[in-house]
Amino acid sequence: PFLCCNCRRESVATTPTPTPPLSSDRRGIPNAVLSRAKSQYAGVGIVFDRQSEKEGLIVRSLTPGGPADLTGSVEVGDVLFSIDNAKVAYMTDRQLAESLLGPTGSKVVLELQRGSNPDRRLFVELARAWPDQQLQQQQQQQQQQDRSTWAEQQ
Repeated sequence: PFLCCNCRRESVATTPTPTPPLSSDRRGIPNAVLSRAKSQYAGVGIVFDRQSEKEGLIVRSLTPGGPADLTGSVEVGDVLFSIDNAKVAYMTDRQLAESLLGPTGSKVVLELQRGSNPDRRLFVELARAWPDQQLQQQQQQQQQQDRSTWAEQQ
């Protein structure tokens, strides 16, 4: 399983997701809930994988247009050890989501390790926000163009 800090839900790659109702977003969250949540709480746009051999969470992906993506201070493969000085190794999935989510614009400090050197720790401050929808669309279009260009070259 992996966690998405923006939607507070655990996702499992092997479990098919049901078709969402028409009044929901692509994740199946009702639009009425999203509009309330967007005005009150936001995340940092990071999807994590739990790892058993370490005391941290591996950054699996970044939400395009999210705070972590826009700042460039978090990279896929980084290991998260703490959120505002609270160790993630002792957090439940719910506590993790509650630590990452907060009022839009509020700050959160993440302790990350980049690479295999345990002494190379970074402290990154991010402002919680919802992903920039326009940027997401631009990045998706660019990815499609890149795939088309690659396919033509083959």
